[in-house]
Amino acid sequence: MKKSIQWQLITIIVGAIFVSFAAFLAIMRYFMVDDYKQFMQTNDLQTAQILSNHIGQALARPLRREHLIASNPLFMDMPPNQQLALIRQFSLDETTYELFTLLNADGVETVRVVGSLDSFQLRQRLEKLEEFQHISGAYPSPVTGNLIFTLLQRVERDGKLTGTILSDVSLKSIQAFLDDFNEKSTMSAYLIDQYGTAITQPKFLGEGLFNYETMKVTITKMNEDDENTERKDFQAPIGLVRSMQAALRGGSGEMNYRDGENNEFYCIYRPIPIPFTDKHWALVLTHSERTIAVMLNKLFLRALIGGLIILALTIIVVANVSKSLTKPLHKITEMANRIRAGDLSGQLEIQSDNEIGVLAGNINYMIQGLRATRKKSKEAETKIKAIAYHDALTGLPNRTHFLIYLRSMIDKSIQSRFYGALLFIDVDKFKMVNDTYGHAVGDGLLIAFAKRIIDIAGRKEVACRFGGDEFLLFLLGYDANDTRTICEKLVKSMREPFEISGHKFSLSTSVGAALFPKDADNIDDLLERADAALYVSKRSGRDQYNFYVDGMETTPIEDRD
Repeated sequence: MKKSIQWQLITIIVGAIFVSFAAFLAIMRYFMVDDYKQFMQTNDLQTAQILSNHIGQALARPLRREHLIASNPLFMDMPPNQQLALIRQFSLDETTYELFTLLNADGVETVRVVGSLDSFQLRQRLEKLEEFQHISGAYPSPVTGNLIFTLLQRVERDGKLTGTILSDVSLKSIQAFLDDFNEKSTMSAYLIDQYGTAITQPKFLGEGLFNYETMKVTITKMNEDDENTERKDFQAPIGLVRSMQAALRGGSGEMNYRDGENNEFYCIYRPIPIPFTDKHWALVLTHSERTIAVMLNKLFLRALIGGLIILALTIIVVANVSKSLTKPLHKITEMANRIRAGDLSGQLEIQSDNEIGVLAGNINYMIQGLRATRKKSKEAETKIKAIAYHDALTGLPNRTHFLIYLRSMIDKSIQSRFYGALLFIDVDKFKMVNDTYGHAVGDGLLIAFAKRIIDIAGRKEVACRFGGDEFLLFLLGYDANDTRTICEKLVKSMREPFEISGHKFSLSTSVGAALFPKDADNIDDLLERADAALYVSKRSGRDQYNFYVDGMETTPIEDRD
């Protein structure tokens, strides 16, 4: 009879666990497919945005420099040595230039900064470009063989052509960046110029210059005497080509398409605007839907192996426990009910060497531990209640609570690649007011000062009273320009008179700002550098703000006010 109960118990428990686990895996797989796809797509969207920003910045640098020169109407009237100095200022630190040259209104070269083309090659380059064309498509450099695009920008005055700036910009760094991405990522990146030429695409598609407008690939082979150019047709999925065309027209989005072998792909497309033009490049990221299936299969295989191991361990445990289920079980159940009700006064008295005896001993040990934990919890609760979370005077978070909040925000910012700024704010000449009018007026002034900080910050949780007349303000997601705006508002707001207990005070404030993670990536260094910037503000005459700069020293204690 005893053996029969034991095996019935083992069968019921193990069978229930096995069925539950199998059902759990089936349900989890059913619901996780869409969730995992959504997760992958969200991750792909973030990746596309990061790549677009990187490429856009790399494209804008040479265009912005050239535009600054061309937009100067008096540029062509300068002596050649001044022209050379000016364009060197804008171009020599931009290593992507293979050629940068200035031509007069007759097309004669007057100044060259970099490049090795002779005059004949330069004239050929000009003849290949339309008269008013600003930026060409990508093509191999005749000098280095790197993929480049040519910028041709007119310099005009009073509507008349006074000269031309011509430069070749290498795409080598952008290609290397995206080639590395294609090698290491499960996604494939396509970068297409405004005429449909592929600047970068997966290498398994083959060598040559692919154009997705003409659907032809240009293959150039160098012989001993000359070069041989061959053009061939190639095929690409319609959905992929449509996504490129949409991005070239300035659209962005996502779509699914199938290739010639009926494999399904998910793609994201983004336009990359060309500065000073209405043209766009196109960035397209794709990955095979098979990738999701493979990763899910791996995940569920590991879950299945883990489940089988747990099932095997469960069979062993249930078999051992079921051997000794007798009267002591009732005592254990009764004690468990007492513990659940909060009664920790009893002890189990079961003398046995089997599992029931061990369980009883563990329960007794657990009771002792719960007693100790309850005692410690009460002590901890008393201490927690004794610590104020907010400054009693201003209502702002106190120093301890705010630093906990700030550390949490910085940790989240590091994980999410956010940014922000810490402001160290000080009331100028507060000690003089406090000594002259008394602490009651001084306290009222601090309350009004804190209220203005909250009004500007918008939320009480992001500020704190650091001590005395010093305050902190943390701006998550603020860059240098946004932070500067807040600093200006703070300084301007504190100049407005304060009316406290029938007295009017015209005070000012000094502010020090440190940017995260530019100036520091941890709370201690961020505080120190914001304090150093505050020190500069006070030493420079007060009533101002300063950003931290390398080399600033920390405020001496005696100079705080």
